[in-house]
Amino acid sequence: MRWVAALAAVALLASPWGSRAAAAGCGGKRECRCGDRVERDTRLSASLGPCPRDGLTLAAGVTLDGGGHTLRGASVAGTAGIRLPAGSTGAVVRNLEIIGFARGLRFIGVRGARAENVNVHGNGDRRQRKGYGIDFGDGASGNTVARSRVHDNADEGIHVGAAANDNRLLAVEAWGNGRENLYFLQNTGNRVEGGRVGSAGEAAVYIKHARATVLSGLPIEGGIIHIRGNSVATVLERVRITDGGVVLEPYRKRRSISGTPSDTRIEGGSIDGPGACLRLDGARGTLLRETRLGCDPAVRIGGGATLEARGLSPDAIRCNGTGRAWGMAPSRLRFLDIEGKPAAGVKLFNRAGRVMAVSDAEGRIRQALPAWTVECPGRSEEAVELTARHGRWSRKVVVSESTPVVVEP
Repeated sequence: MRWVAALAAVALLASPWGSRAAAAGCGGKRECRCGDRVERDTRLSASLGPCPRDGLTLAAGVTLDGGGHTLRGASVAGTAGIRLPAGSTGAVVRNLEIIGFARGLRFIGVRGARAENVNVHGNGDRRQRKGYGIDFGDGASGNTVARSRVHDNADEGIHVGAAANDNRLLAVEAWGNGRENLYFLQNTGNRVEGGRVGSAGEAAVYIKHARATVLSGLPIEGGIIHIRGNSVATVLERVRITDGGVVLEPYRKRRSISGTPSDTRIEGGSIDGPGACLRLDGARGTLLRETRLGCDPAVRIGGGATLEARGLSPDAIRCNGTGRAWGMAPSRLRFLDIEGKPAAGVKLFNRAGRVMAVSDAEGRIRQALPAWTVECPGRSEEAVELTARHGRWSRKVVVSESTPVVVEP
């Protein structure tokens, strides 16, 4: 029995599991092996794996430079290629390919960690469509992924989970993942800047019950941005979508968070696709500014949705239920007195009696004003009339009126 125990101990030390258990840490002069904890700055001299369990875990403040090598897993459930737990504050991983784990790169409750130039692909179980490329979980916040590629993972490319706030994805490329390339769920203040997003199994970008998510300067090729549920103050700025669109819709499910997107801002950029560029189902307070829409129809609204648009013709709106859209346009109005001199202080009122603008010293209105409205269903379209008043004088005007308006005493 003593010989059996001795042989078992030797076998354990010789196995990958034994080396992981025996490792007190790696880095510096000590080469890293599968399952080690990186405790000092290090650069891999060779690829690692297939690792039977996890790849490597990083300690606080250390830098792991993969040197362009590969960290490979054995496709075992529950494993991660790189773990950045709460104790990894300030850690950096760079120049590494991660493949063959249940989840490639995991930010787990950590703050202030960074990944640069990582290529995370082929992770998860594609038959069951489980497993992410990069996972922000347990409230991991204030972290950064930069100049990286995330593709062909079984489920989501990058999953940003509940309470994982203020993370940044900079010049990240994501494409070909099983369900969504980028997924934001119940979090606040996450930003995507630059990079590229391609087609995916379901959505290029999925935003659900999230607040203040920002996509900036992002080209999306062959997919939709899907904004669902209680998603508030989403910003799409200079986003260029080809062969896709933007969908805003409610999420209602028993025993779950429910809600409807609100205060979404889409500014600049362009959208081209086979269906509606922008589909609003119940979304409230959506603002569309100077975005080129190359679809037919450009906008479809329903479910009581409201839309304020700038740089859009009312002909671009189609009804798919109830809703209201209105267009804002630069004013061409100028007010003069009977002697042809500028009339300052002329007030413009809307139907509700609210002051919308006041003419300046040159008699001009300098701000954008409501120019048209479309009401659904039935699609009734009309120009917006405002009331101009100066003392006892009053007159109905429209924003597009170009002949000077004479203010009579």
